[in-house]
Amino acid sequence: MKIVSLVSDIMFIPVIQSALSKHDVQFIESYNGEDAELFVLDMDHKDSYEVCKRFPKKSICFGSHKSTEQIKKFTETGCKDMIARSLLNKRLREVI
Repeated sequence: MKIVSLVSDIMFIPVIQSALSKHDVQFIESYNGEDAELFVLDMDHKDSYEVCKRFPKKSICFGSHKSTEQIKKFTETGCKDMIARSLLNKRLREVI
């Protein structure tokens, strides 16, 4: 499964790599229009909202549980799942 991830904080790259170690995960700095079977999107990344709008059923978004407006905005796109950063490692394994 090809997974593309947009991450604004490099601290989360090892967390995602660990949770998805059995999959081909490509970390990109900016979205270039390519498709994937799944997108793992940091809500703080500048391109994540546009990717989520384009591919909502393929998008798993994560961010701060305190960012209620941002969560609402991403949820309204119909994203596949929303995960709090603190639960990323555990929940990402569960939703894949």
